[in-house]
Amino acid sequence: MDESTLDKVAEFICGNGEQYPEYRSSSRLTAFFARAGLPHFIHDGSTRQKWVLECLKACSREELASVLKRLASPKEYAGERLKIKNALDLLNEIAYVEGFRIKLVVMLPTY
Repeated sequence: MDESTLDKVAEFICGNGEQYPEYRSSSRLTAFFARAGLPHFIHDGSTRQKWVLECLKACSREELASVLKRLASPKEYAGERLKIKNALDLLNEIAYVEGFRIKLVVMLPTY
C-alpha cells in the first residue's frame, strides 16, 4: 500500500477524529495489534499515529490484511451496528484508492 494510504489507516486505528468509531490510547493500540495477531507491536510511548504508521510499514501483506480484517470485525466494536457500519464505510473510503473493497460476510454456524 502507498504510504499515504497507510497513514490514513494509522489515523483510523488511533481514532484521531470524531469520524472514527474508536479512540485507542497507547495501551489500547498494543491490545489492538495483539487482537489482529501481531503481539510483537508494543507501543513505546511515542506519538501514536507515527508509531502505528511505522508498524504498518513493517507489516507483510498478510499481516496488513489481518489488521484490516480486525478493523472491519464486529468484535472490535462490541457488535454495535452503527460503529460497524461507520467502520466499514470509512475503511472502504481509505481502501478505494488501492483498488480494495472490504465487506462483511456473515457465516451462519452449522450444527
